[in-house]
Amino acid sequence: MLYRDERNFHAWAYRLMIRNFMKETIDFDQELQFCADKIRANFANYSAWHTRSEVLKRKVLTMDSEQVFFQLKHELEWVRQAYYTEPQVESTWIYHEWLLRGELVRALSEQQRQSVFEYELDSLQELLEIEPDAKYALLAQARVLVLMHR
Repeated sequence: MLYRDERNFHAWAYRLMIRNFMKETIDFDQELQFCADKIRANFANYSAWHTRSEVLKRKVLTMDSEQVFFQLKHELEWVRQAYYTEPQVESTWIYHEWLLRGELVRALSEQQRQSVFEYELDSLQELLEIEPDAKYALLAQARVLVLMHR
């Protein structure tokens, strides 16, 4: 079904439900790759971004702090490519917000978290220099500033 309608939220939800029944046999990296392929085909595929976050929520439970830090940096680099390519696509920014507030960042030490926020703030500033009217980048910048000062 997802090959015919890659954004069908119900099909993605059904896929997740089936995967949840197969807890012991899920290959997180394979699932993340499947999502990545769908996202590369269409950055506006919110369903693929959402599924990616659900898979990462489970994967983070199997990782230590350094692995989580590396995974988060990888995810942010990857989402950065998407928002530099199409800064007006809301799906990318919703995933970006989850990265900065979700399970991955909460598993980090305070020092690691601040490092991520500082790096992300610099990246957003660079984007805003190129795209000064990018509303989602402006909102993300404000969100990062709030998170940094909590």
